Amino acid sequence: MKTDSPVILITLLYAFAAASYGESAYERELKELIDQRDKAIAAAAVPISSRFKASAEQLLQRATRNGDLDAATKIKAAIAADTAPDKPSSTRDFIKNTVWGWFFPDGKKYGTVKLEENGKVTTGLPFPTRWEWAGAAQFKIFDDKNGFWVFHYDPATKEATNIKFAGGKSEGKFLRPESK
Repeated sequence: MKTDSPVILITLLYAFAAASYGESAYERELKELIDQRDKAIAAAAVPISSRFKASAEQLLQRATRNGDLDAATKIKAAIAADTAPDKPSSTRDFIKNTVWGWFFPDGKKYGTVKLEENGKVTTGLPFPTRWEWAGAAQFKIFDDKNGFWVFHYDPATKEATNIKFAGGKSEGKFLRPESK
């Protein structure tokens, strides 16, 4: 009986250690659900945006033809402000193919990061090692000790802001796009 106890204890410790470093089946399934939801929302937005733009263009022509320049200006602004993606993956493509400046809350630049297709982070900084999606227009960037920051991308400002997220670091950092 005494020889079994250390074996059981070591087995349990190994199982708990392996589980703490990896991703559970529930977390993987949640990621899949989030991805499916995001794709469905983006796909649904495309025809809605197309109908809006077509109708707004017709309205713009009528306002211009009737000489209502104030209304025409407002209609043009509404068309330009339509943030629905042209294709379902446009926001995610932008996020993962952009070189981002990494900034402190006071606006001081710390360095640059690029989120690669394969989940790696290309950077001159010592800590970001990998990244993954965390939800609709949200992504995690991991440090070398498996800590992470969660950023939310805002298409209006084209910036990604560090947000509070369970287990994540919330330091007010933000990312600003520098180039494709």
